[in-house]
Amino acid sequence: MHRVKCYYCGQYFDADKDPFIKVNNKRYAHKTCAENPPQKKEDALYEYIKQLFHMDYVEPRIQKQIKEYIEEYGFTKDGILKALQWWYDVKKNPIGDLKNKTIGIVPYIYNQAQDFWFIIKLAQLANEDKDVKEYIIPQKEIEIASPQVENIKPKLFNLDDDEKNFYNKTILAKFDDEKEGFNI
Repeated sequence: MHRVKCYYCGQYFDADKDPFIKVNNKRYAHKTCAENPPQKKEDALYEYIKQLFHMDYVEPRIQKQIKEYIEEYGFTKDGILKALQWWYDVKKNPIGDLKNKTIGIVPYIYNQAQDFWFIIKLAQLANEDKDVKEYIIPQKEIEIASPQVENIKPKLFNLDDDEKNFYNKTILAKFDDEKEGFNI
């Protein structure tokens, strides 16, 4: 009897009796599980992280962060996945430096992402009985008057008038000064 644990479904089986496939040197899997592996929530999170950071595998520091967020903050793997999707796919925030590949943003955005996905779920529930194909968007016609050019008249002036005014003001100012100095 050779009792092993399936790599995909986690059930124990006898490798001598049941058909199996060797996944690697130490891991076995049911033949049916290996042909059609079930997609787990954590697999979806890991696949998203690998795709996001262009990696072949999820690095140990990111695995440590996921474990820490679950144990210390009470987050779920699905919640972490949704938070990352909201941050990078919905809000279109840049990934940043690919040398420092971490998911350290999750504690800061988790609640906002949760609120966003909750609102989306409420909208889906409110609209699930409505047929979108029959909905016609009401259209309003608005007339906008074309802009009118305002003619601004240029200020006209005569240079001779300015010179006369200047001289008149100068003479009057001198006369006023002389008048003040003249005491009778």
